[in-house]
Amino acid sequence: MTDESKRLERAKKLMEALQVAQTQVNELIDQVDKVLRGEVAMGDTLKTLERHWDGLWSARYGGHYVWNYTRDRAQWKRLLKNVPPEELLRRSETFLRDGDPFNTRARHAFALFASTVNRYTTELPASELSLDAPPVDCHHQPQCQSDQEHSRRVSAEARDAR
Repeated sequence: MTDESKRLERAKKLMEALQVAQTQVNELIDQVDKVLRGEVAMGDTLKTLERHWDGLWSARYGGHYVWNYTRDRAQWKRLLKNVPPEELLRRSETFLRDGDPFNTRARHAFALFASTVNRYTTELPASELSLDAPPVDCHHQPQCQSDQEHSRRVSAEARDAR
């Protein structure tokens, strides 16, 4: 490996680290903005979720849940990117009431919940399920009116790109 390629490789790694740091700074700016507007910031949301979890866990096992904040807060934040706090509260209640022997042996550890969170969703009534609803992630103009239309357009674009 030449000196030039080593420098480029090092610069690439530094740029990736800079992008991660920039993302973290942007997230902090968003949190400061929320605090200044009087909105609920991430820290408040995390405390609410943890208190709720601790209350339910304590009712089942006694004592308080011992958090590993470094690992557990990162998991909460990951979950919050895709699931609203109210839904996480419902799912955590369902999880902590689950009598599954595996969960009970693990004393309903939060890490287990974080890795199986989709198992504890609230099932929608069949009347609310529809494949004819417009897709959420469609960026086509005009926007696709159904998942089927969206799938056809994405497939056609993939074929045309070859």
